[in-house]
Amino acid sequence: MIPLLLGMIVAPLIQQDEVMAPLPPDGTNAAYQQGIKDVSTLLEAGDFSAASTRIKNLPDKAVSVGISFEGIDPETQKIFTIAAEQSFQAWKEALPELTFKKDAKPKIKISLVSSIPPGADGEKTLVLFPSPDPSEPAVEAVLALKRLSSKIPIDANVMTAEINFIIGQYLGLEQVPNPLTTMFRLDGFGARTIKIDPNARQLAQKTLEQVRILTDHARKREKIVAAFPEMFLATKDLDFGSIIQGENQQFQLEIVNRGKAPLNFAIRPDCSCFALDFSPTVQPGQTGIVTIYMSTKDFQGHQDKGLFLYTNDAENAITRISVHGLIRPAYRLRAIDNEDKTYLMTDAGLKISYFLYADGELPFEPRKAAISGVSGVASIRPWEGEITDPELFEGKQVRKGYQIEILLSPSVAVGRNLVALLVQTDSEEFPSLGANFF
Repeated sequence: MIPLLLGMIVAPLIQQDEVMAPLPPDGTNAAYQQGIKDVSTLLEAGDFSAASTRIKNLPDKAVSVGISFEGIDPETQKIFTIAAEQSFQAWKEALPELTFKKDAKPKIKISLVSSIPPGADGEKTLVLFPSPDPSEPAVEAVLALKRLSSKIPIDANVMTAEINFIIGQYLGLEQVPNPLTTMFRLDGFGARTIKIDPNARQLAQKTLEQVRILTDHARKREKIVAAFPEMFLATKDLDFGSIIQGENQQFQLEIVNRGKAPLNFAIRPDCSCFALDFSPTVQPGQTGIVTIYMSTKDFQGHQDKGLFLYTNDAENAITRISVHGLIRPAYRLRAIDNEDKTYLMTDAGLKISYFLYADGELPFEPRKAAISGVSGVASIRPWEGEITDPELFEGKQVRKGYQIEILLSPSVAVGRNLVALLVQTDSEEFPSLGANFF
C-alpha cells in the first residue's frame, strides 16, 4: 500500500511526455554508473554536445584495445597476445555484436609488466584506472606477469581470465565474490574461468543497451529527466560478539533511499552460511529491511565474513558489509601429545589418544568411533583431566569429556599415510565429527 501511495504522490511531479534517464542495474561498477549519471545530467540540461562527448568513454560494441609490454620477453609477449585473442573470442561468443580491433588510441589499454611495486595496501597484480576523459582510455589496466611471494609467472589461461575481467570492467561490470565467474578475481591466481558466464553476459547486454538509449537521445537532441537513487547505510559493521558454535544468528540491515528514483540492490555473500530475506527495490524516501540469517555450525574462532551489497547508486555501487565476531567451539577433538599430527609407526603398531571436550557440557553424546585410511580400531570412554589448548590460547585447565583410543595395525604401507578419525554422535546439528593425522 505504501509504494502505491508514494507513486500517487510522485506521479504528478513527472509529465507524461517526459523521458526518465535509464537507471544502471545493480552489479555495474562505479565508473559506469557515474558515466550514465553524467550523460543523463547533461541531457537534462540540454547540453547535447557535451553529452555526446561524455558517451565516448561508456561501453561500446566496437571495442578498441591496445597492448604494451614493459620488460617482457618476446616468447611471453606472444603467449599474451594469443591469450588476448582467446579473450576477445570468448566475449564475442557471449555477445556476437561485439567487435575487437587494435588501435593506437584505444578505449582499453593493457600494459603487461613484470611486477607491480607494493603500495600502501600491499602488493597488487592488477591496477585499473578508469577515466571519463575521451582523450584517454576508458579503462587503463596495468597487469603483473609475476605474482605471489615466489614470483611465479601467470600461464596463458590465467592471462585470458585476467583480460576477460578487464574487458568486463570496460563494459561496466563490477567485481563479484563468486568463484569460477568472469568477474571474480583475487590478486595472485584464484579460481578463474576463461568462459563468459551468463550473468556477466546478461549484465553487459543491459549496459550496452543503456548506452545506446542515451546515444539516441543525444543524437536526436532530446532532453530527459535525470533522477537517480541515493543510498544511505547507518552501519557497514555487524558484530555478533562472542557466541558458541551452532548458535544461529539473525541481523537486520536498514537501507535508506534518499534519492529521487528507485534504489535497486542485490546482496552476494562470500559464505554459504548466510541466508537472506529482502525486497530488492527501495522507493525514494523509503527504507528497505534486509534480514540476515547466519549459521555458525561449521566455523570456529574469529570470523570476518562479507556481504557484498550492489546498488544502482553511483556513489555506492558496491559496499562490503562486515559480519564478524568470535565463535567459540561447541567441541574440541584433538590429540594433546602431538600438535603436528604426525606419528611414527612401530613394529608393534601404534596407539594414539584423541580427546573430545567442550567449554562446559558437550552438546551431544559420542556413539561410535571409526578409522579410515589404514587398518585400525577406535574405542570411546569417559575422561576427565587437565589439558592445555594452544590454538585457543588457553593454559592448563580441568576438562571433562571423552578419550578416544586408537590402535593402528603395523601392516600399513611404508611412507606417509593419511588417516581419518570419524566420530558419530546423537546430535542432529553435529551428527559426525572428524579429525585427520598422518
